[in-house]
Amino acid sequence: DHADAYNNLGVALEESGAVEDAVGSYKQAILHNAAHSEAHCNLADALQSLGRIDEAILEYHVAIAQNPGDADTVNNLGVALEASGSIKDAIAAYSTAVATKPDHWDAQCNLADALQLHGELDRAAELPEGFRDYSRLALKPDHANRPIWVCPDGVIFLEAASPWYAPAYDFLVAVAEPVARPEHVHQYRMTPNSLYAAVAVAIQPEEIVAVLDKLSKVALPRRVRAFILDCTKNYGRAKLVLRENRHYVEADGADAASALRELLSNAEIRAARDDEDATTPGGARDNNEEASFAVGDVQAEAAANRAYLELAAELDDDAPDDESSDESDEDDDSSDDDDDDEGPAFAAAAAGRGQQPSADRASASKKQRKERSSSKKRGKRQAAQAGQLSRRRTLSFRLRQGSAQDVKRVAAKELDFPLQEEYDFRHDASNATLPIDLRPTTKIRNYQEKSLQKMFGNGRARSGIIVLPCGAGKTLTAIVAAATVKRWTLVLCTNATAVAQWKAQFALWTTLDPKRVSLFTSDVKDELHAECGILITTYHMISFGGKRAADGERLIEQVKQREWGLMLLDEVHVVPAATFRKVLALCNAHCKLGLTATLVREDDLITDLNFLIGPKLYEANWMDLTHAGHLANVQCVEVWCAMAAPFYREYLRAGGAASLSGLASSSHAAGAGGSDDASSLGAVTPSTSQTARAHRSQLADGANGRKGSEANLMMRRRRLLYVMNPVKFRACEYLVRYHEDRGDKIIVFADDVYALLWYAKKLNRPAIYGATKEAERQAVLSSFRFNATVNTVCLSKVGDVAIDLPEANVIVQVSSHFGSRRQEAQRLGRILRAKPNADGSDGFNALFYTLVSKDTSEMFYSTKRQQYLVDQGYTFKVITNLKTRGADSVLNTPEAELDLLNEVLNAQWQQQEEAEEKALQKAARDDLAGNASALGVLGGSGAASGSAFGAAGGTKRATLQMSKLSGGQGITYFEYDAAKVGDLSSKTADKKRHALFKSRANKAAKRAF
Repeated sequence: DHADAYNNLGVALEESGAVEDAVGSYKQAILHNAAHSEAHCNLADALQSLGRIDEAILEYHVAIAQNPGDADTVNNLGVALEASGSIKDAIAAYSTAVATKPDHWDAQCNLADALQLHGELDRAAELPEGFRDYSRLALKPDHANRPIWVCPDGVIFLEAASPWYAPAYDFLVAVAEPVARPEHVHQYRMTPNSLYAAVAVAIQPEEIVAVLDKLSKVALPRRVRAFILDCTKNYGRAKLVLRENRHYVEADGADAASALRELLSNAEIRAARDDEDATTPGGARDNNEEASFAVGDVQAEAAANRAYLELAAELDDDAPDDESSDESDEDDDSSDDDDDDEGPAFAAAAAGRGQQPSADRASASKKQRKERSSSKKRGKRQAAQAGQLSRRRTLSFRLRQGSAQDVKRVAAKELDFPLQEEYDFRHDASNATLPIDLRPTTKIRNYQEKSLQKMFGNGRARSGIIVLPCGAGKTLTAIVAAATVKRWTLVLCTNATAVAQWKAQFALWTTLDPKRVSLFTSDVKDELHAECGILITTYHMISFGGKRAADGERLIEQVKQREWGLMLLDEVHVVPAATFRKVLALCNAHCKLGLTATLVREDDLITDLNFLIGPKLYEANWMDLTHAGHLANVQCVEVWCAMAAPFYREYLRAGGAASLSGLASSSHAAGAGGSDDASSLGAVTPSTSQTARAHRSQLADGANGRKGSEANLMMRRRRLLYVMNPVKFRACEYLVRYHEDRGDKIIVFADDVYALLWYAKKLNRPAIYGATKEAERQAVLSSFRFNATVNTVCLSKVGDVAIDLPEANVIVQVSSHFGSRRQEAQRLGRILRAKPNADGSDGFNALFYTLVSKDTSEMFYSTKRQQYLVDQGYTFKVITNLKTRGADSVLNTPEAELDLLNEVLNAQWQQQEEAEEKALQKAARDDLAGNASALGVLGGSGAASGSAFGAAGGTKRATLQMSKLSGGQGITYFEYDAAKVGDLSSKTADKKRHALFKSRANKAAKRAF
């Protein structure tokens, strides 16, 4: 057959490097047999290798039409489509290839990469991650002097040993999302949200492309360049501004009208428009642009962020003679620069790695000459800018009340048109000025200064999120932001304890009059200052939609009507998105700053923060802060504890024979035999939340028709068995005694309340959990801080946040909340405060132990929990043979272990767990305690049922002051005449009386008669 012969000739020519001749042979094969699908496919491959992408795509389509089941051809079509910039079509092709051949590994990897480039991170996370082959990337001749690798799939690797590590890190953390930052090589990935964050801090798309190309060891891939420009084309075209407590969508420049019309093309945004002077209903406008939108002007501003162009110039061999170098020097003199002086930082980093002092002096003198020679040029350019762009026209339209968050969501997610939020607080004459300044003794660290420069880079306050580790000074960073804005400030916290801590921090770091700081909690409802002040409250106090006391209702109305200059949101990751939307809809603020140590959740709601609050402005590297002495040098240790034989036997029995018979093989293959969720262990799942859901679903399906509550009880028993493992207790007992003898301060964490109380009792140490009274809690914490004889405290999950114990330097974690990465990082944060030998010169000065029972599901969850800390650069040391048995141990005999097993199997743990949940709900809904509980005293069980305790059917009791009962705080005491109330008639009352009191009442009535 001539077609086959020509096709085989083409393959041979292509292998020899004669690709053009191979194309001719493939075409000859197709002339002899137009239905030769293999020749069409080979021709497409050859055309693609020559860069003739459009022709290749046509040939792939012909080949697929002839042979639809060829997954290889469909995958190759996706590669060609992606190279042409058609990411969505490429995703469709990869998906078809995977559906045709589920085990097609190349198609799966390509699909995952394309989804991540397109910003569909949730779908990408559901696909298996495999190896990526970057060996074909051609290195630049001077690659040794460049610190990063930019790969075609958007992944970026940074060499930590490079002399240019520090500036390259500052740049990458601004334009990409950190994936993993171990000691030697960091991994980042560019996403639409990370690029939005970069543009939000005034880094232009062209600058991103230029700097990446300068830093990269390989040529910047074409599709990465196209991805950057495509994702950023709409960023900055429109802004969301607040004027007179109403939100407006505003645009300026030549395409202002087209930008607003593009937004209004969406039906939901069009419905949110609230123009009272609109001439045409339904969003239709006449042809006059100025009649369609409100017209204004805005003072022009010069580009503020040029530090990254300076980086590109410094890396360029010809940079000293470049004009961009002058521009970089020009902007270095600006006090409003978006980043600190990168040039001196580069020189210091280079000098610290062995450059000669003479070279440094020559470089410095050269820079001084350049500054002197360019001073006149700067003046001319500034005058020209002031004359040509002194004022710009703006167009805007107003939004309906409460619709701003929905508009931001639709614009960002559906239209790829995110709205920027900036506050020109320096020129805001409509709001009062807050007389707040930092104390002379207040000093901030370099990373705190960098994060604030990202927020105030162009002289305005940008909305966004700052991510700093626990103990790194997030509160001080926010206080400096409030002292910079100097306007009405609203601080939102997670609970009342955090509210008190924030007030103390404002008093510690600033000169603000304490009378200007108001609190809004269940116990304290301060009036807002008459002129200008700060309000500190909780999310749930603002979002509570039920009936409030009179003083609370009056205060919440003032909060709603106030036009806040700055809103500080503490621990933004722990609040559900629904609560966020409600709080942000009720409170209007010019600028919102979110603070967190762990920008991670086990669900998919974390990405909503990009449009609810703003982009991530800055994220610090945990290891860099540790090496600089700002954080404790923590050694993470995982202690494997073998299950005691009687406990493991009961653990297997609680798992059920039906579930184990089908899962034994995968269980042992995964190294976790006997686990009830061994099927999850057999495959790497994308997220812990999905694992937990699959785990619960499997329990329900594998129970042979048992009810869901019964399956939950069995799961709860298995959990209690591996937490109460005698070997684990002896390990905890040994570690507590060992570190107390060293003079350390130890925290024992246990999510299981029954186990927590048992451990505390046997160790003879104090414990704090949800039901612990506040007075007792404060007494225990105070003793732990200041009493040398109290060196250990046992905490439940209530100690994860809002408890400040800087003296603690050892954590022993007995149990945890499944695979929560956030909880693992939060608990590590309890000991991250800098210690006396903070530079690590004396080795590790803090220890984080995790006790894990072997061959149980706890091992799988422990691995998932550690992932976030591993990505931050921490390493876990595994101890498999800790010698713990001793004569002085509480569990030193087999009989003692059997007694404990009997106690566990008959444990009444429900009471402690319910008390813990009720207390946590009460802490989260502290507004109910201040409003509904007070009303419940007068309203009976109906009012009490709205509280956390009412749900359990118990009686609600509350202690009230006389001022409340007399109407001083909106609560009035009423007296009723029983004779006039029908339901309190003597007949009804007698039915409710005890027989003894009935008899006495009857005798008294007869005597009176």
